[in-house]
Amino acid sequence: MGRKREGLSVAREIDELEEKLSLCRQSMEEVDLKLRREKLSHEGRKSLERERNLLMTKADNYALNRSTLQQCKHQSSPKGQKHKCSSRLRELKVKRKN
Repeated sequence: MGRKREGLSVAREIDELEEKLSLCRQSMEEVDLKLRREKLSHEGRKSLERERNLLMTKADNYALNRSTLQQCKHQSSPKGQKHKCSSRLRELKVKRKN
C-alpha cells in the first residue's frame, strides 16, 4: 500500500473511531441520566450499571485505538514504525468485522 493511500486509510479509521466514540459517550450520558432520574428496581439499576461499564470499556478502547492511529498518522518514522502502524490498522479492521 502506498504511503499516501495508507495515510488516507488511517485517517478514515480515525474518523470512524471518533464517530463510534461520540456515539458511545452519548449512550453513556443517556444511561447516566436514567440512573439518576428514574426509579429503578435493584435488578434494573444493576443492569444499567453493567451497560454503563461496558460502554466505558468500549469508549476507552476506541480512544486508545484512535490515539494509536493518530500517532501513526503524524509520525514520519522509519520503516519499522510504518510496518507497526500498518499492522495496527489491519488489526482494527479485523476486529471491526468480528
